[in-house]
Amino acid sequence: MPTRGEALAEKLKTARAAKARKVAPATVPQYSPKIAAHSAIVSRWRAGMATFAGSSPPCPGCGPDQWARIRHAAVRFLDEFGDRAATLAWGSRDLFGIDSDGGLLKPESCGAIMRSNGRAITAVDDRKITFEDGGTFERGARQSPSVPVWEYRRG
Repeated sequence: MPTRGEALAEKLKTARAAKARKVAPATVPQYSPKIAAHSAIVSRWRAGMATFAGSSPPCPGCGPDQWARIRHAAVRFLDEFGDRAATLAWGSRDLFGIDSDGGLLKPESCGAIMRSNGRAITAVDDRKITFEDGGTFERGARQSPSVPVWEYRRG
């Protein structure tokens, strides 16, 4: 049976070995114009969504509860997938678009976040966005002109 000192020495040896196996910390990435451009896009999306005060719906076809769910989904999306969506060249209207006249009353004009009804997004690729319930939004699914929700102006 090992002595207490031998047992501690063995634990220390095991801990050092485990530490040595760990991957070295990542180096600080070099500046990249593409990364900066993507960050700027996500910042514009965040700023657009930040223009909405309180829970007042911005357009027809959207009640206060639905708007609160959509806003929450938008924030989650930007936190979890914003950089990826920008890298994959998803546009503001593809994500946050609404019909320029009818708002959410014309879902065929709406982007993925605006169609989400607050559903969480679980995946983003170059062709589609997948929601937590398995539903998808295909890129190019908008069938009529739209504007990002923050550019919508009530007539």
